Amino acid sequence: MRNSTSRYLVCCAILGALVLWLGACTSKQLKLGEKMSDSEVEQLVNELNQNCPIDYKLFSAIGYKRDGKTLVINYVVDENKIEYANLDDKTLLNIWRLCCLDEVSQKDKALIKTLVLSGYGIKCHFNGSMSGKKMALEVSHDMLKGIKALTQDEIIENLVQITRKAMPKTVDRVTKIVDFKLEKDNIIYVYEIDDSNFDISQIENNSSYKDNGNMVIGNELRNNTLTGVLYKLVARSGRGICHRYTGKGTGKTVDIQFSNSEIRQIATANGVN
Repeated sequence: MRNSTSRYLVCCAILGALVLWLGACTSKQLKLGEKMSDSEVEQLVNELNQNCPIDYKLFSAIGYKRDGKTLVINYVVDENKIEYANLDDKTLLNIWRLCCLDEVSQKDKALIKTLVLSGYGIKCHFNGSMSGKKMALEVSHDMLKGIKALTQDEIIENLVQITRKAMPKTVDRVTKIVDFKLEKDNIIYVYEIDDSNFDISQIENNSSYKDNGNMVIGNELRNNTLTGVLYKLVARSGRGICHRYTGKGTGKTVDIQFSNSEIRQIATANGVN
């Protein structure tokens, strides 16, 4: 009888220990930035889905899943902030890199590190918020492993090239933006004005052009658009913004300059650091 009771108690103890061990396994705290097993990546996917949607400024992650050694991410692109309908694959990759690899929190950087250490790649599915346009982007494990964070200057150069692709753009019946470029310590908006019935010299001493520029910069910064991200980096880099108006007929040029200190003041006034 004693032996039977002893065996029963031993079995209960072993079973209790097993239950505690299994409970510890299922509730294991995942540490981003470290290598994970496939089952741990699956647990990570569940945790990511619980936090959706996750805001990445220009688009939001709305769902994650594991497909073999690939993390599949579904995004909705905010077409109020970016001209998504006109993007090509290379430009989309650059924007994704900017939002998800370079201008992100330490948590997101640790997630990428975990995927690299665990042998995973990424597949992104993008859906336009208004156009319904769908695009896919595959970043293999080797590609993800080889991606290096861009410097601040490289990000600015990238954003200038992305914005330039949208040119020319009509502003009003006599004005259009024909170029957008980086020139020494300024990013330059180049406007062409039909000056057959307009004296371009009126711009030089017209405060409304400067006031309108202040308002536009503030709106872009506050609304976190692609251009707003660029303006924030411009403010940090010590650069300025120049609006260069050129007469189509006369060739006369007038610059409206925003110094770096002015841009930083606008950013501060709009709650952007």
